[in-house]
Amino acid sequence: MEEEKEGHEKEEEEEREEE
Repeated sequence: MEEEKEGHEKEEEEEREEE
């Protein structure tokens, strides 16, 4: 489960960079 949370956080960070 921890790995899934980390992956989700990374995705959010990438989205912020795109903005």
